Amino acid sequence: MVSCEEQPEPLLKPTESSLIDVDAVKFAQENLKSYGKSILSFQTEIKFKKDLYSLIEESFDGERNVLFKTLLQEEKNPINSRNLTNKLNKVSPTVLNAFDNIAGKNYFPQVFIPFYDVLKEKRKLSVKPPIVVIYTNDSPNSFYQGYSLDSEDNLIEIKELISEEYAKENEVWVISINERVDNNGNPLAIYEKNDSNSGRTMASPSAIVDQMKCKCHKESWTAGASEVNIITIASDFGFFEYDINLYGKGDNEGGEIYKFSRSDVSNNRNKDLNFYIVNDWDERAPNKPYGSYVIFEYDTWPTGKRTASWELGGATLNWEYRSADGYYAKQTVFKTNFAFHNVNNDCIEWSSQYQ
Repeated sequence: MVSCEEQPEPLLKPTESSLIDVDAVKFAQENLKSYGKSILSFQTEIKFKKDLYSLIEESFDGERNVLFKTLLQEEKNPINSRNLTNKLNKVSPTVLNAFDNIAGKNYFPQVFIPFYDVLKEKRKLSVKPPIVVIYTNDSPNSFYQGYSLDSEDNLIEIKELISEEYAKENEVWVISINERVDNNGNPLAIYEKNDSNSGRTMASPSAIVDQMKCKCHKESWTAGASEVNIITIASDFGFFEYDINLYGKGDNEGGEIYKFSRSDVSNNRNKDLNFYIVNDWDERAPNKPYGSYVIFEYDTWPTGKRTASWELGGATLNWEYRSADGYYAKQTVFKTNFAFHNVNNDCIEWSSQYQ
């Protein structure tokens, strides 16, 4: 472990790329480790942990997490803020700005406590020092390296990998990048208003996702619920003209249909959603009677981007979506067929209709 007096050269900020970018993951991991080391140094301070739990319970974006941005706000708690800021600067002089302006976008580190409510109910919070897990991308077997501090406050690897079962019985602090905030670190409107279809109109025809069931865990336990997103493309035959619907988000993000909790997925719960795939089809996309879509579990940077491809009329259209895994479903459907469209595969089941 490098001491505070022997700081390594800061890693260069990565650029965008597709699939897994080794340099981006390394950059994120090293900087998130600095956040993990800093917050672990307060693990025995009762007041700090009490304040941390209080902010975690606010669930500002629907998950049991809190941004470091919030922990560092002096108006929240001046003493905690100053102490944590000093610790972060001591561990790494560049870490506070490490995730700013990466390919034009800002990202925000957070502390997430998986299964927080279960641990609280079992009275297993603050029973023993927490283990830190650094989450940047999914592990194939869902086991993750855990970290603790040695007697000299160095971040050290623990011998046994951390599993979901362990996290259900022991306090784990996952240090990761938040997936649900905008470029200023504020929750996206969908999480503030709990409305996937804010601002929609009701003219016909409008295709909706009527019901949906998510049946497999594409999201890791270290990242919480599964954000099932959709990107749609209304086009003519052959993609000579097309209309991309990103639902007000980034090119590879798409609109969130629903955030399925791990319990929703484990229990195959069917949800009545009424999510508008295309509002006012004839007005938004006149003379474009084909609707292509890709439904996927959205992951934030440093997860890379995959490509969905549609073929129609001898032409191919490609569009990128950001996910650690392949899509749930991808298809091209004629406009009128959305009145009774159904999909049922190993990972997702859903139906659409017109309203």
